[in-house]
Amino acid sequence: MNLLRTCFIVGLLLCGAVMAAPADKRIAISVDDLPLANQRPLSLADKQAQTERMLAALRKHHVPAIGFVNEDRLQVRGEVDGHISLLQRWLDAGMELGNHGYGHLSMQKTPLDQYQDAVLRGDVVLRSLLVPRGQAPR
Repeated sequence: MNLLRTCFIVGLLLCGAVMAAPADKRIAISVDDLPLANQRPLSLADKQAQTERMLAALRKHHVPAIGFVNEDRLQVRGEVDGHISLLQRWLDAGMELGNHGYGHLSMQKTPLDQYQDAVLRGDVVLRSLLVPRGQAPR
């Protein structure tokens, strides 16, 4: 009977120790629709300023983040290089970039072949930025 009671007490102590162990608390910070989405049209200068403010806040608080790129949003007449430089700023700041497709298509409403094509089209500029840094989308 003593052995059973000892095993029971040890079991309770082990459960208590497991429950008292600090939880592994991690979150993922992601920013959708880069280079920069907004409800109203913004100038490239405004996008640059907002990008710098956002990255400065993330760096100040040591918050790693991943920005998901919509490559179609890079295609603004006369501003393509400027939009690509916004993505380079993310990488320069130590953040990650991921593929959010081309055209911001709905996975639920788009036929599979069209959705897959949008993913492939959304990888062109992204990979050209990541490969020289020894990175790839994950």
